[in-house]
Amino acid sequence: TPAVSIKTPHSLVLDIRGCLKLFGGITNIKSKISTGLFKLGYTACIGVNTTPLAALFMAESVMAESVIAESGITENVRSGHGFTKENEDSSDIIKSLQTIPISYLRTDKKVIESLRQMGIQDVGALLKLPLDGLNRRFGIFFTDYLLRLIGEKPDPQKFISEIPRFFSDITFLSDVT
Repeated sequence: TPAVSIKTPHSLVLDIRGCLKLFGGITNIKSKISTGLFKLGYTACIGVNTTPLAALFMAESVMAESVIAESGITENVRSGHGFTKENEDSSDIIKSLQTIPISYLRTDKKVIESLRQMGIQDVGALLKLPLDGLNRRFGIFFTDYLLRLIGEKPDPQKFISEIPRFFSDITFLSDVT
């Protein structure tokens, strides 16, 4: 896919919607990515979902709760975590994220600690709370993050450009006529 986005410190997000038919479905794409990275000497945690943040969130949660295959590749094996383009409704995203602990959210640790003190342990419980209350307590950036996570708000990605950029400069010591 030409749509690759780098997420620091250690992640890539691939938009594979346009490649599903070409590679014969999500299972084949995941297999090719896993084996290709393994051949290059990398291990990978793969999360698949309909929004970039949800896929990244799932992959990061897999790092701690992964099943290590014989090849050394870790892959999310929980039921309901492999979504194709047919599951683009935000309720499907919410279902896929329900049981993942809130500690994997990419947000301030103080927010995570406050949520834990409120008794919120997983994303399912978090998303049952009213957004206006979360907005008042944790700010607009947190609720904006949640809306992008579940696909209720657009999450544009900055993709890597494969066009090489070249710049050259020559400085002459005297005027050129």
